[in-house]
Amino acid sequence: MIVPSYLATASERVLPRMALDFTTASLDARVTVTRALNTATRINSSGVVEVVNANLPRFDFDPLTGVCRGLLIEETRFNAHTSSGLYDATWAIANVTPNAIDISTSPTGTGTKFLETTANAEHLCDYARFFHANSSTVTHSIWLRGGLGRDYIGLIVDDNAGNGSECVVNLAAGTVTPATNRGTGTNGASTIQAFLDGWYRVSISTQFTAPSGQSRGICVIYKDATLVSTYVGDVTKGVYLTGTQIEAGAFATSYIPTTTTSLTRNADAVSMTGTNFSDWYNATEGTLSFAGSVFVDQGSTTVDFIQISNGVSNAISIDLAMFGVAIPFFSVGNSGSQCNIDTGTLTLNTVFKMVGAYKADSFAAALNGGTPGTDNAGTIPTVSQMGIGNRLSGPYMNGHARKFAYWPQRLINAEVQAFSK
Repeated sequence: MIVPSYLATASERVLPRMALDFTTASLDARVTVTRALNTATRINSSGVVEVVNANLPRFDFDPLTGVCRGLLIEETRFNAHTSSGLYDATWAIANVTPNAIDISTSPTGTGTKFLETTANAEHLCDYARFFHANSSTVTHSIWLRGGLGRDYIGLIVDDNAGNGSECVVNLAAGTVTPATNRGTGTNGASTIQAFLDGWYRVSISTQFTAPSGQSRGICVIYKDATLVSTYVGDVTKGVYLTGTQIEAGAFATSYIPTTTTSLTRNADAVSMTGTNFSDWYNATEGTLSFAGSVFVDQGSTTVDFIQISNGVSNAISIDLAMFGVAIPFFSVGNSGSQCNIDTGTLTLNTVFKMVGAYKADSFAAALNGGTPGTDNAGTIPTVSQMGIGNRLSGPYMNGHARKFAYWPQRLINAEVQAFSK
């Protein structure tokens, strides 16, 4: 961290008073992470899932390159599947036989190889029952691996009555089709992410419009690219499977491993308070920058990347935030809006950088090197803390915080633009 004087010289003014770099996989001692329970995970530098205990930071890595993506910050989620890593009696299988696998190749450290029987029928796994409310959205995710002569796998999330969404995974190509809605299911969505040793994490989401009831995740083995699901099985063919998760929400979150019961992962609350905040913050003017990425568009919900507040009200704060990926913005509130500057558009899973500068009657903000927007009327609130990746009590950014920097002066507009590149 570089700590120049508040009365910086012309050459020193470009040096931040506070600088945090989460891509180093190291947490500044002044930053606090609060997250109850030992149920959270990350992808470590070896590309495999690793449990992270309560109140510890989740420095998350790219599973293929081993590069640190920054500090993972997510909302609370619940994995309804009681045995997520290994087959047990809670799974409902049809015309497949479970077999042990070499766990050294599995991204979760567990898994099952399902081989077909010779039945002339569908060959599938039905698992992860979850009670959903009317009009709720549910997401099913799973790791799959080919190499057993069956490369086309169907993933389904439905209500046990044919309503939901489905997609088809091509394990040879590492692709997934867009989700197709089934029955009265709506808003289907699918994703795929590559891991080492030919594994892929795939998700399928749906919104139920039927009355509340049980939802389930299903994995269907197709014979080939024709997507025939009823055929005479071959006992040497099948699919590797691990890491099943079914959760309430429109997108998959990080894996919550279970063995005998459903489990909750609590939200990542990241903050700087007391003198850990006040020692570097300037109450009259300043500039803040944030670099990170998000993996979901939360739509018409205000999501903060950085919120400097009084710890009581979201209306008394300085924010780098978004209102959906189409409206990232810089705002200042002081019991009423003092400035609100839209900065452009974000792209999911792509690193961005936002900068916002404040001083009474002088505000500016820029995104990714764009022309700064300005506002020339407004006051500065009295604040006492900073949240990273969340507003007071949520919502949470559902993404990676990479870097934060703070200058104790209102940088000129050209500097605001330059530091957003």
